[in-house]
Amino acid sequence: MNDSELIYQKIEGVTANEEIWTNSDNKLFRINGPASIRTYNDGYKIETWYQKPNMIHRKGGPAIIEYDREGNIEGENYYINGLRLERVYQHE
Repeated sequence: MNDSELIYQKIEGVTANEEIWTNSDNKLFRINGPASIRTYNDGYKIETWYQKPNMIHRKGGPAIIEYDREGNIEGENYYINGLRLERVYQHE
């Protein structure tokens, strides 16, 4: 079972809040959504997926998604087993 917790913190002088999901061992983990959603007061948002406990990992999509103030995707990074993929191939 996953638990959700809202954390408020100050990062590099910018106030942000972070909602996190953890497993029963208190490790970042969530199957069907990002385990960490960090939202800054200026509207910038970063979602990070941990489909394996405490390991940035997402099969079939980006593991880190950055959004601008208007909610548009600004950046995507792909990770498998904690390793960043330099190139992503789409196979049909």
